[in-house]
Amino acid sequence: MENDKPTSTPAQKSGWAFFTKKVYAKAKPGASTVLLIVGLLGLVALIALLVANYYLG
Repeated sequence: MENDKPTSTPAQKSGWAFFTKKVYAKAKPGASTVLLIVGLLGLVALIALLVANYYLG
């Protein structure tokens, strides 16, 4: 299993794929951990938008 990279996509030619691979190489979380982090970030962003809308509106 020396070549476990997925098939080449246009995104992999950019630096974003390198960045994400670097991050995932450092800490390999399970899928549930990734979903939890993404969900929490989304929730925080939603609350921030609601608060900003309340104060600015």
